[in-house]
Amino acid sequence: MSQPEEFDGGTAVRVAPPPPRGWHRPVSRLQLVLVAVTVLLLWLAMMTAAAWWFWSRGEARVVLRDQPLTLTLPEGLQAHATVSTPVRTHLRATPSVPVRLDQRVAVQFEDALSARVALRTVLPVSTTVRVDQEVTVSAPMRLAVPLRSWLPPLNLTVPVTLRVPVSFSVPVRAEVPLDLDVQVSGLWPDALSVPLQASWVLRPRIDAPIRTTLTRETAFTLLGPVSPMALRVPAMDLRMPVSRMALVPVPAAR
Repeated sequence: MSQPEEFDGGTAVRVAPPPPRGWHRPVSRLQLVLVAVTVLLLWLAMMTAAAWWFWSRGEARVVLRDQPLTLTLPEGLQAHATVSTPVRTHLRATPSVPVRLDQRVAVQFEDALSARVALRTVLPVSTTVRVDQEVTVSAPMRLAVPLRSWLPPLNLTVPVTLRVPVSFSVPVRAEVPLDLDVQVSGLWPDALSVPLQASWVLRPRIDAPIRTTLTRETAFTLLGPVSPMALRVPAMDLRMPVSRMALVPVPAAR
């Protein structure tokens, strides 16, 4: 492709074409290799993830119908057997059941209590009365004051007020007779706790069917060989995770 030419004053000048852009730009071999490697790595990652998911969550299903089986128990096999037997019976009985009651019961009374009380007794009193106080004493005091030998004495009356502390203990020992005959009324408390003790002998009548299951468990060990047992499976749906499956080579038939 020829390059465009421009004329400037009679002189031909070659002008370079603009570089290609977008989808028209040239692609090198290195870029092609990088793109191919990136696509290959993404494809390998997707296939690895799909294989891991199938390996961890996938399962194989096998449906067997009228499949004959042969069961062989090896010598020294340790097994545990459980046998359940339904039991049906009828129980008729009249047992003697002693019942003893010993507890406190909360009782509430709404009426008022009214009673007549007669009390005749002697109340002994033995105590000590202690007195510790100050006693105020007020009294006039008469004084005769001599003035001179030749004058008569002067008589004066002076009021005097004193506070005398008094502290003593008086033991009291006495017997006070009491003879009371009064009418008493009052109210019960909100809840009165009353002890209750009683004994009974009950004879309930039992007449009912009984249904139960008798389960017996045993553990045993085979001491000798057992002949193979032929079994037939009418229908079986087997599901096995793929992660537990293994390929075992089958020996060639002779």
